[in-house]
Amino acid sequence: MQQLDPIETHIQTVWSFARLATLKRVLHEALPDTRVDFWRIMMGASLDFGLIEWCKIFGSRADETHWTNLVPKDRHEAFRDGLHKAVGKTADEWAAYHEEMKAYRDTLAAHIDLDANVTNYPSFDAGLAAAFYYYATFLYPEWSEKHPGTRYPADMQAFADGYYKELLDVATAAAQATKQFEPK
Repeated sequence: MQQLDPIETHIQTVWSFARLATLKRVLHEALPDTRVDFWRIMMGASLDFGLIEWCKIFGSRADETHWTNLVPKDRHEAFRDGLHKAVGKTADEWAAYHEEMKAYRDTLAAHIDLDANVTNYPSFDAGLAAAFYYYATFLYPEWSEKHPGTRYPADMQAFADGYYKELLDVATAAAQATKQFEPK
């Protein structure tokens, strides 16, 4: 079996998170008050699976796929400083956000804690900013240097913006097609 390239694995994971976060946003915009179970399941799945994907890269340092295992150690401090700036959070605010994301994963998304008391669901705003930052400052430059003409776009955020518009068109049409299934 061929071993996966760690950089491409991270690219794929970051892309997966970005697509799921975008899907979650689109579904909530196109169907904000839906009571159709199909859409509600899709909304919950995009939240849970998106968060799990994000945690593969930004969750626990002990995880083999954590960014600290790919970014060279001598660049960690600069990477963290840039990350805090990119997400618009201080180190303490980032730590609190990071803990909120991991807590949701550990109590509801990847595991079930029967005593969990969730009062709100995590926002993907800072998570997306972190993913875009990681891709732009480390993943894409490292990958494209070794693979000129790569299929991955240089600007993930611009790609995600276009993807958002595409998904919104599909979700809007699908919402219209399923209106008949809304409970009366």
